[in-house]
Amino acid sequence: MLAPEKGGVEKLAIDQLTPQLRELHKGLHDLRRLGQLPFQDLPYQEDMISKIFEKAKQKREQFDHILLLGIGGSSLGARFLQTLSNTPEHLSVCDHLDAREWKRLTESLDFSKTLVVAISKSGRTIETMAALSYFYDILKKRLGKDFKKNLLFITDPREGFLRAMALAEGIDCLDISPGVGGRYSVLTPVGLFPAAFLGVNIQEIMAGARRMDERCKNADPWSNPAMMSTVLHYLLEKQGKKIRVILPYGEELRPYARWFSQLWSESLGKKLSLKGQEVFNGTTVVCASGPEDQHSQLQLYLEGPSDKVVTFLVEESISKDIKLPQGEILRNVGIKAELSVHQLLQIECQATRKALLDLGRPSQSILLRQVTPHTLGQVILMAELETVYSGSLYNVNPFNQPAVESIKINIRNLLSH
Repeated sequence: MLAPEKGGVEKLAIDQLTPQLRELHKGLHDLRRLGQLPFQDLPYQEDMISKIFEKAKQKREQFDHILLLGIGGSSLGARFLQTLSNTPEHLSVCDHLDAREWKRLTESLDFSKTLVVAISKSGRTIETMAALSYFYDILKKRLGKDFKKNLLFITDPREGFLRAMALAEGIDCLDISPGVGGRYSVLTPVGLFPAAFLGVNIQEIMAGARRMDERCKNADPWSNPAMMSTVLHYLLEKQGKKIRVILPYGEELRPYARWFSQLWSESLGKKLSLKGQEVFNGTTVVCASGPEDQHSQLQLYLEGPSDKVVTFLVEESISKDIKLPQGEILRNVGIKAELSVHQLLQIECQATRKALLDLGRPSQSILLRQVTPHTLGQVILMAELETVYSGSLYNVNPFNQPAVESIKINIRNLLSH
């Protein structure tokens, strides 16, 4: 973030907020002790991790590919963790209502070697149920009487349509942990099963999440990365910075922006406070990608309204890099020294940060030594904790989504006509 004299946050402002933050931290600790923050305990559930690992191992012996049917929190986490795999092409995600794409999937997939995974905790997600009805029929027509072995449901452990259907028809199931909402479910089978199927080390993801949880047990924002990020964005929002730009550099980090956008937006965009007062709370997340958006959105961020905070997500080093060959082509654009592709990416990121700094536009950098299961586990839990901290600071419920429910009601009303 910027120094105060350049439009950043004063240390005094953080110190003045610290007593409130300590109370907030204690309140959340008490809620966790009472079992009210189950997402935070997921990294410690060894039985769940073992079950996911064994189920993925079993399914890999039978199938080459997953077709995931889910939307929102039921797909974005899997897409994010998919980037950790050496074989990401073995996962297809149907999280849309695009008939042409459904047709392409129908024509391109070998369904005899494909596991169709439907994810919905309630079993009432309209888009997912529409896709399931279609691909259920495709499996039945193409594979005959044994087609149900090509199905797996990830759903509520006791209730809902998918659970009842699985019990009635003998379809394999994995449980979404009770009390964990969709946007906090990446560290359940929702995100971990597809990742494990793709060969990702989910034990390391959870180890990373545990590491971040330990770091965030400190009530001092200077020692708690999730809390410090909360404080900085809260204070900058009070200065009129109501847009939060997520700007990852590197293709493996690109899906983080969309995953974070749902987590943040659905959790904090609330009309009412916990006291029932109208607050119309929330900052708007914009998903960007570097260096692509240096050539599009950055002009707005640099010279447009000063209402944004940019979060850079950057990998410091990579295991497999490519050296750029020296010659006339690169001399033409001013590249004289021998560089690698990743070094050039880092230079572009540094240049963008400096441009924002020079114009007094605040930014935050989250640096990963490398993109690994362990580091992404840390990033995931940090984002989830920051979201919950922010909900407490703004006095809104970060776990419900009343407006989204109203859209679902409208859809059902239109369908009934």
